Amino acid sequence: CVMLEKIIADQNRLTTLPETLIDLIAISTIDVRDNQMKNIPLGLCRVPTLKSVLCEGNNDLTVAPEHMRNDTAMLSHCLEMQLKFREVIDAKTNQREDLQVNANELHEQLNNTTHCIGELEKDIAALEWERPDEYIRRKERFLELVKFASDKIVFYWRLTKDAVLKWWENHKTHPEY
Repeated sequence: CVMLEKIIADQNRLTTLPETLIDLIAISTIDVRDNQMKNIPLGLCRVPTLKSVLCEGNNDLTVAPEHMRNDTAMLSHCLEMQLKFREVIDAKTNQREDLQVNANELHEQLNNTTHCIGELEKDIAALEWERPDEYIRRKERFLELVKFASDKIVFYWRLTKDAVLKWWENHKTHPEY
């Protein structure tokens, strides 16, 4: 019931209050004295109708020092400060998480880029021999070898021709006229 005006729950061994208490639009008093409360909803400080929060006698309560628990204004101030700190911390946590996601994406991109660079370096090394200067050098060497072989063939062909003609001259059976 959102129209609830008072909660009197002292000496009930309660350890916490539900966060939904901040939705009560007519609440003016919350009495949870002498329980086992560890925390209370921080949003209670923003409920405009809440005039009195009584929570002394809860030794494990962490939202406010013991000497402030019997003063609603001081307790509300402690809750408001913690709520602001939580909002700042949540915003910073979200920002940090976003930065971590971005860092992970950048790290993945860096790994992919590094891999691509490595592949390109392998391709470059494999294609080194196809560079124009290397091609020209190999072509010149090939042409040198072809000319050398051609010269040797012409030299041995002439030697063979001369030897055959000489042999022919020596073995003629008919005299020349």
